[in-house]
Amino acid sequence: MALSKAILSGNSDLVYDVILHLKQKLGAAEFLMRIRNNREVFALFVKYCKQLNPKMLRDLFFQEDWHSEEAFTFIPESYEVLSIAEQITALQNAVERFDHAKDEFNKKVTEDQIKLIRHQIKLEEKFPGRKFIGLTVRKTLENLLRDGSFKLADEFKKDYQISDRQFWFVKVDTLAATAQWEELEKFSKSSRKPAVGFEHFAAAAAKNGNRAEAQKYLLKVSA
Repeated sequence: MALSKAILSGNSDLVYDVILHLKQKLGAAEFLMRIRNNREVFALFVKYCKQLNPKMLRDLFFQEDWHSEEAFTFIPESYEVLSIAEQITALQNAVERFDHAKDEFNKKVTEDQIKLIRHQIKLEEKFPGRKFIGLTVRKTLENLLRDGSFKLADEFKKDYQISDRQFWFVKVDTLAATAQWEELEKFSKSSRKPAVGFEHFAAAAAKNGNRAEAQKYLLKVSA
């Protein structure tokens, strides 16, 4: 009765108050059964949990067998934990739920994130003092190129299925930004059919203040 009146009033704050009162008064199973029958109340409760009680939201999704929704509750948790081991555990929990839900796309995305973190751990062990953990795939690739780790960058490209075109754009931009002009020229001659045109080489050189280098590639465009 109180919940019905609160809903009819149109006052979200009042509905929240009644929901929280019911939550304290009823057992967890009975409470969830009660609110499940009203879309508006259920939506408000989910909103409340997202903001203030993520664990209860996870319990709710578990009870409803909403495995994908439950999986997504582990994603923000993976960024809030203090250790890398806890982050990987949270993401593995998400993978298990996505698997139950037969959500292959999000399962693969999450598995790739775990793979990236583990790869970055190895890179930081190999290069003490260099930062990799927490970077995106692109930023990780850029860091390898900045420091001249070209063989590792090539291996990274294969491991993460980075397209030739995307790899060339990133490598050209990074070599120009770090003034590795000899490497840039060497790279420009590394393939009979470059994945990007010499216009991009020229633009990257000009953007980073080397007009002579830019002119060199512009001549190749018109040749």
